Amino acid sequence: MSRCRANFEPLAGVLRVFADASKYGDPYQWSATVRFLDIRTVELMGILRAPKPSEWRAVMKLFAGMGVEKIVFHRRKNKDPAVKKEIDVNEESFDSEIEYYDVSHEGPWA
Repeated sequence: MSRCRANFEPLAGVLRVFADASKYGDPYQWSATVRFLDIRTVELMGILRAPKPSEWRAVMKLFAGMGVEKIVFHRRKNKDPAVKKEIDVNEESFDSEIEYYDVSHEGPWA
C-alpha cells in the first residue's frame, strides 16, 4: 500500500476590523469575507457598507503585512451589471476612498 500526504490550503476567511482600543471578542466595526484568488490577490465579498477611512487603512495595512499585492471586489449599483474593481496594496492606496452603492437586499458589493 502506498503512502499519501495531505495538504490543507486555507482559501477563504473572515476579516474583522476592530477599534484600536478593543480586544478580541469585542464587537467589530466592519467585516468582509475574504477569498484568496492567488497568493498575492484577495477578493472581498459579503460587505454591507463601504469601510470608513480608518477601517480601510487598517485593512490595507493588514494585507500589506501579509504580502498581498492586490484587492479585488465587484460592486453593483441597483440592477446594473457588476463592475470589477482592483486596488493595488501600497502606501498610496491606504487613503483611497471606496464608493458605497446602496442596493436593497443584495448588498452594495456583489
